[in-house]
Amino acid sequence: MFGFGKSFRIFRIWDVDIEINISWIFILAYIVWIGSGMHSGSMFPKILTGFFFAALFFFGLFLHEFSHAVVSKLRGINVSKMEFVLIGAAAFMDEQPRSPKDEFLIGIAGPLMSFLIAGVLFLVAALVIPSSAETLVKVVFLAAILHGAIGVFNSIPAYPLDGGRFIARALLWKLTGNALKSMRQATQLGEFFGKLLIAAGLAGVALIVLAPEYLYWNPWWTLFIGFFVMMAAKGSYLGYLFTFFKVKDCMREFAVPTERSTLDLEDYVVVSSDLGLDKLLDKSRASESSLFFVEEDGKIVGEISITEVRKFIEEVEKNE
Repeated sequence: MFGFGKSFRIFRIWDVDIEINISWIFILAYIVWIGSGMHSGSMFPKILTGFFFAALFFFGLFLHEFSHAVVSKLRGINVSKMEFVLIGAAAFMDEQPRSPKDEFLIGIAGPLMSFLIAGVLFLVAALVIPSSAETLVKVVFLAAILHGAIGVFNSIPAYPLDGGRFIARALLWKLTGNALKSMRQATQLGEFFGKLLIAAGLAGVALIVLAPEYLYWNPWWTLFIGFFVMMAAKGSYLGYLFTFFKVKDCMREFAVPTERSTLDLEDYVVVSSDLGLDKLLDKSRASESSLFFVEEDGKIVGEISITEVRKFIEEVEKNE
């Protein structure tokens, strides 16, 4: 997700840290500004209206993302944190889905929650709030529309959008039986969709100058979201490679494995051959080491360097 600077933990629920990135302040201000525009009174009521609208929006966004975390945990996949950033929010799983069914169920949870929230808010605005409370009705109706739009947009089959998970990747994984290839194809769809949005944004910018009467969308948001989707798709595939491959896939094997007990390993970090490459990077940062011995069944069977890991991942990217 797009964020920058430091993130702060605001609370913890069901062993999931809920964090706010400093970049979130900008989208908060934007949502408050939209909400305040629905009140025609003095400044204080306008600000209160804006914050109430923001509360409806971000609480719904929280439920959308937390539903991913709930389903992940129910499927045995731990979620360490959830973070609000400039472009929205994201739940961070400690490992990748293990099957097409996992991918489908985790991915579809978010849009279903957004549609549920939209439906509830529509009913509240239509049946519960008195029609005389015109501003409140408008605020709740707009929040309902936005959550419905979030559900629809996230259902587009373009990774990393939710539809890229529960439609594109889950289906491709089921059909091909290949976890890596399905991820590559789903993220390629995401890159293509991002480029389409960028093209639409550039077309909108041109219309601002040439024929503004035909401009029916916000080209700047379209450009921004398109760039985000394209870059997030690329980053998602790269991140997946580091979790998909293990140390044993790219280590330099020794011709003759050596019993660990015969070596002086005090100044070296030893890792398991089954360790994921993402976890190896974590160990490298923690230990400030770039070269590791590899252990398997109590023997030192090889070595691996961070430089070789990065070269290996680059080669996989080129060949897929």
